[in-house]
Amino acid sequence: MKLQRFTFLVWFALASALHAWTVSPHALAAQSSQTRESQLQEFGEVFKPEFDTYLGLGWMYLPKPDQSRLFTPYGEHNGFAFRHRLSIFFQHPMDSSSLRLGWAWWVERQGWEAEDFLLVPSYSNLGVARSIHTTAVTLADSAHALGAALGVQWLNPESGNNQVQQPEEDSLWWFGHATWRQFATQAEFHGAELSMVRANANLGARALRGGDSVGLSTYLPDWEFLWLRGANDPIRLTWRQNIWHQQIYVHASAWPVQGQEGSGSLFFYTDASQLVGAELALRRTRDGKVLVGGGIEVPFLRVSCNLPREYDQFFASRGTQILVEFHMSIGAIKNRAIFRRNAPRSARMEVESVKKSGTSAADSSGTWGGK
Repeated sequence: MKLQRFTFLVWFALASALHAWTVSPHALAAQSSQTRESQLQEFGEVFKPEFDTYLGLGWMYLPKPDQSRLFTPYGEHNGFAFRHRLSIFFQHPMDSSSLRLGWAWWVERQGWEAEDFLLVPSYSNLGVARSIHTTAVTLADSAHALGAALGVQWLNPESGNNQVQQPEEDSLWWFGHATWRQFATQAEFHGAELSMVRANANLGARALRGGDSVGLSTYLPDWEFLWLRGANDPIRLTWRQNIWHQQIYVHASAWPVQGQEGSGSLFFYTDASQLVGAELALRRTRDGKVLVGGGIEVPFLRVSCNLPREYDQFFASRGTQILVEFHMSIGAIKNRAIFRRNAPRSARMEVESVKKSGTSAADSSGTWGGK
């Protein structure tokens, strides 16, 4: 009875804190370019010569129709902003050599609808829906920690309204990706025009990739440089730093050209597998506003309140906004190591192996893990 009462109070508190923010046509239009960049970033974190498979799922849930109102020339309209995503990656050895051939597919459907839905939107008069695809063929040499990929990105407008935003057209980009040990680089083109360049130096040691699990090498920083053609501030610099046993991290991003934007986050994890954690963050937006919030994450569920990174990833959401995402992020290596994207190590689990004869059993150690 006490547990039921506690659960009711928790949900009542959450429901009481659900305040609305207005989704603007500009935010709907701008989200597609941010999603394309985010998909390429995730692909770079997953595509490593040592990894076998990866599966990611995400479904953003807003329980109230007045939580994400759409602003149009006709006024404000109750409805649901949505973001549903799927990520698949696998690679397989070629014959008996160390070469591995792979394939990746990232897809996200996003937009705004007047009615809630599970898989297929209602395509209402004011609704906006688009799908964004990233697919690539990969080739890796696991013996030398070397990999390369060639792929395309496709923007597919599914529905739209001229009163909400300018009509979108099918668009196609192509990109190349190369990785060697801790270093990686990406370049994307729209036709013959260079549209994006990314460079990563992930210096911090990761046991999951054969590095040290303890020691000074785990405290080396990770760096990222990003250049985007046509962005208001085209350069972004990101720093990620382990400050305690791969359980407490600092993230910071800066847009140095105009110097108006910046963000910082502090991550706490229960162990180095980083399956369960919490985040505190702040963000200064281009219009000078400061966002402060946080969130918690456990396997299959993430809950955040005014988390600044949702400003980039979910239609510029801000205010005392509670978002719930049902998600999964799991990769695997052939030695039964299961991990989460960008994890330094995997968590332990015990697997009991029973011989077919049934006369004996042996315990063997496997692993689980996370970012």
